Amino acid sequence: MTKPTKSWCSVLLSTVALLSICQSPLLAQETPDHVVEYVVREDPDDITSDTLMIVTLELWISEATETSIGWDVGNVRFTKPGQSGEPDTTWMDHSPRLTTTDGLWWTEHEDPQQITAAEFNELPYVEGVALADDPAEEDLDYDIQGHGETVIQSAPTATASRMTYAFSKLQSSQLLVEGEEDPVEVDPDATGI
Repeated sequence: MTKPTKSWCSVLLSTVALLSICQSPLLAQETPDHVVEYVVREDPDDITSDTLMIVTLELWISEATETSIGWDVGNVRFTKPGQSGEPDTTWMDHSPRLTTTDGLWWTEHEDPQQITAAEFNELPYVEGVALADDPAEEDLDYDIQGHGETVIQSAPTATASRMTYAFSKLQSSQLLVEGEEDPVEVDPDATGI
């Protein structure tokens, strides 16, 4: 029997290391189990007012019980719509920090097979720095938290969360938008990041 060469051993060890890394649920599954989107408007009580920021969360199921799901928030994307034909400004945080004891966002569901928007109204406090997609743009310092279901005056049937949030440019500390328990539209069926 021939003795394996160093290069063959290196390839074998690299393959084993790569396979063990791919056991991570976030790396093994590129498509999230669920996507939730929050729309922050200029006038929080008017869904026809200008959109100031869209916050999109990619969620992967980490743990589940009969009525609860523990979501791993894998990515958070922030989109500031462009004005007067300018392109949107976007930022992404691949490792948002949730202030829960286990790092998961636990949501209660009457039927986990039929998830509703109202079940995503109590986002735990999340903070971090999202990197700008455009290298010429500053990174985004953010924090956001949901405080439960509420009503948007101009659209009483829309699903909304009372949210506290602040979004500012990291290097210049320029505040882009902030709110204290403002109504924010919730879309639990948002698609694509």
